[in-house]
Amino acid sequence: MVEPIEHPSPALDVDVVRVDGVVIVTVAGELDLDTAPRLRDVLLGPPPPVLVLDLTAVRFFGSSGLSLLLEANRHVRRAGGELVLVAAGRVVLRPLEITGVVRVLTLFPTLAEALTWKSAARVGQPA
Repeated sequence: MVEPIEHPSPALDVDVVRVDGVVIVTVAGELDLDTAPRLRDVLLGPPPPVLVLDLTAVRFFGSSGLSLLLEANRHVRRAGGELVLVAAGRVVLRPLEITGVVRVLTLFPTLAEALTWKSAARVGQPA
């Protein structure tokens, strides 16, 4: 009997914290077909009013990642919330730009900027 050799999927670390009603999901590693389901379980749970997805430590970003971002954005918006993306590296930004996904997401280069923007928006200041 021939048994398939399992190839472990690339590591994907997902960390979730809540700060003042904002859920921050920090992702590190490779986001691809094998690892996207782990992140999907986190992003498609009960939607918070504001979901910040920090992808600054992502080393590979495949089409499964793009699909998941769009799915998560729809999920959060249906509940009246907002998905805010943090990304600065070419690995993530280039696919977002090429596909036009960057035009439908709120995007910041740092987590600090995303959180500052959300604080300003909550008190009615221009975003």
